[in-house]
Amino acid sequence: YKNLLSSDFVCFTDGDIVFQNKDFMDFLRGEIGNYDLLIQHDYPHELCSGFMFIKSNTNTLNYFNPKNIPFQSDPKWDDQVYINKIKNNIHYKLLPIEYFPNGHYYYKNYKKINPYLIHFNCVLGHEKKERMTKHNKWYLQYF
Repeated sequence: YKNLLSSDFVCFTDGDIVFQNKDFMDFLRGEIGNYDLLIQHDYPHELCSGFMFIKSNTNTLNYFNPKNIPFQSDPKWDDQVYINKIKNNIHYKLLPIEYFPNGHYYYKNYKKINPYLIHFNCVLGHEKKERMTKHNKWYLQYF
């Protein structure tokens, strides 16, 4: 929210995303148009809050204002649950899954696609490093 107040756009990313193509921001700026939000697919028909490109405007400032989000009073609050709850109030566009794949899509199609980024989700935490290593996307030497 603080960044939306001071910037035209905010790129929100989970830590399990590997960026493959330095031009991804040019792509996002070209796609945002009149949309409030560009966002990844999730399965089966949900939005994935792990990667979002958000335009700062009245609508997004309202929905991303912490004062308007019940997370502090709800111990079961989750950012993805929240995004899917408000998705009918946000003018969003799904990012092309072949360029912005979630884990489920990437694991099945990695030989056929050349994505901007890869979101290594859809696996349990302890499996994440194994998947990233298998796909030569684990870059830390000491962990």
